[in-house]
Amino acid sequence: WTVVCVEANPYYYPLLNECRPWVEKCAVSSKSEEETDFYVNVDNQEAFSALRPSRESNGTEFYKIKVPVRTLDEIIEKWGLPKLDALFVDVEGGEMDVLKGFSIASWMPKTIVTESWNETSPIDEYLSGFGYRKSARSVHNDLFVRID
Repeated sequence: WTVVCVEANPYYYPLLNECRPWVEKCAVSSKSEEETDFYVNVDNQEAFSALRPSRESNGTEFYKIKVPVRTLDEIIEKWGLPKLDALFVDVEGGEMDVLKGFSIASWMPKTIVTESWNETSPIDEYLSGFGYRKSARSVHNDLFVRID
C-alpha cells in the first residue's frame, strides 16, 4: 500500500520518518493556514494533542507550537495520489473539520475510519449523505463502508 502519514505533533516525526517514506508534517482541517496554534499534551504527547483539544481532554495541560494546516485535498494533490481506497482520521475531535476539507464525492474511498468518543456523531449523517454506512465500531473508532 501507498500510505501518506499526516502528523502535526513533532513527537512522532522521528518514528514516522524511519518507518514511512511519505510523511506530511502539518495539521489537517477544512481550511489551510500557513501557521496556527497546535496543542501538545504536556504529560502524554500521544494523547489529545490537537488543533482544538476536545472536551474529553478537560484538565489536561498543553504547550502550544505553531504548525501549518492543510486540507486533505491539498495533501492528496501534493503527493499525486491516483486514487484513495481507505481514509483514517484520528485528530482528537476535529474529524468533521478534516472531512469538510475533503472532496469525498471526487475520491469516494471504499472505507473511512474516524475516531469518535460517542456511539453516534454528526459524522454518521454527514457520511451517509455520500453513500456510506457505519458497518462496525471498535472502542472509539467507527468504520464506514461505501455502499455501491
